[in-house]
Amino acid sequence: MTPEESQNNLNSIRRKTDELLEDLGPEPVEELAQSFVDDAPGTIVELTTFAEQKDVSNLGRTAHSFKAIAQIYGLDATANLAQEIEQACLAENLGEACRLLPLLERSTEASVTELINFLRNEHQIQLRRPQ
Repeated sequence: MTPEESQNNLNSIRRKTDELLEDLGPEPVEELAQSFVDDAPGTIVELTTFAEQKDVSNLGRTAHSFKAIAQIYGLDATANLAQEIEQACLAENLGEACRLLPLLERSTEASVTELINFLRNEHQIQLRRPQ
C-alpha cells in the first residue's frame, strides 16, 4: 500500500468508525471490529482454497461478502480489491482473480493493522491480533 493509499484508508477508517461509534457506542464497535480482525485471515484462506479448487462461484460470493464487511470499517483498498476479485469471477476470469489474491492478502494485513492502531490511538479500544 502506498503512503497515499494508507492515508486515504486512514481517513476512510476514521469516517466510518466515527459513524459506527456514534450509532452503536464503543462496546459493540469493539466486538464487531474484533470479529473482523479475527475472521479476516480465515477468509483469505477460504478465498485461496476456492481459487485452488477453481470454484469461481464460491470465490466470487466470498469476495463479495468480504468486500461488504471491509466497507463497514472504511477499509477501502481492501474492499476495492475484493470487488475486483468478485468482478473477475463474474466474468469467469479465474486467472485475474488468482492474480489479485496476494494483493488482497497484503492489503487485508495492512488494513487490519491500521484499524487496530486507529481504534487504540484514537478511541482507546484495544483489539487483539489473531493468533
